[in-house]
Amino acid sequence: MKIIFIGGRDIHKLGGIENYMFNLATQLVLMGNEPVVYCESDRNEVEYINGFKVIHQKSVKNVYLNKIILGLKATIRSIINDPDAEVFHYNGWAPSLLSFWIPRSLGKVSLLHGHGLEWKRTKYSHKQQKIMKMMERITAFLHNHLIMVSQEQTDFFLSEYNKKCTTIPTAVNLPSAIDINNNILEKFKLKPEGYFLYLGRLVKDKNPDILIKAFIQSEITDKKLVIAGNNDSDPALLNICIIYPKAIRIRLFLQVQFMGRQKINF
Repeated sequence: MKIIFIGGRDIHKLGGIENYMFNLATQLVLMGNEPVVYCESDRNEVEYINGFKVIHQKSVKNVYLNKIILGLKATIRSIINDPDAEVFHYNGWAPSLLSFWIPRSLGKVSLLHGHGLEWKRTKYSHKQQKIMKMMERITAFLHNHLIMVSQEQTDFFLSEYNKKCTTIPTAVNLPSAIDINNNILEKFKLKPEGYFLYLGRLVKDKNPDILIKAFIQSEITDKKLVIAGNNDSDPALLNICIIYPKAIRIRLFLQVQFMGRQKINF
């Protein structure tokens, strides 16, 4: 079966949707399917990864229309170049907004995969949140097939829009075996049970600044706070410690460890 994935950024970069598409497409290939992944990028390019096709689409300069336009372009391109595709899988409402009806009108399956209630994210202004919730409502009523990554989102769509969804949580690939004698802690100069770990992108809606403030207010001195993650689109968040007085910055320097993005092989 040929499946078209539309939505998400460069598949080589860190992100939940990008990791989701990469891992799902990889497994689908092993099961004998033929996935095609479209992603937003800084270039127009086609490449093959793990046996599936990845089509990079250069971003549109208008930040409000970017995902909508790229979704429409990807849909039309797929209809022309991959007429045997049976499923069109849209990640998020924006790529599907003007596009979902095209494959559906040709007898193909069109489904929307929600990756969170975007209008709840604190990085958006109140006006942007209202627009996003309105767009969410529109796409909820237009789509016949809905998948959500959390039960909270599934329950919300049922109570708010009376739409039944299927919950498929985003999973992780656990290592088959872990060597308890590995040197990961030694590499990062950490001690067993001697640290708190934040693992994720440094974005406003994950509130890493609140975590740091809580750590400082706790006055814990025998453990470190380890921040593993980055944010290529907003590097300023990495300089979060600058806002504190000098005395606190010294303590942060000693006890808060910024590791950036890490890929650990067990």
